[in-house]
Amino acid sequence: DKLMGELHEQGKTIDDIAECLKTAPLPPQSVSAIKSAYSLG
Repeated sequence: DKLMGELHEQGKTIDDIAECLKTAPLPPQSVSAIKSAYSLG
């Protein structure tokens, strides 16, 4: 939550973060965790 708050303070949007995640080399478990967290709001 702290990191997301800092990114928001810098003017980053959810769309900015989503674009970065598309190119980041993440293990499948991390992708699944991110999708689960996103679906929970």
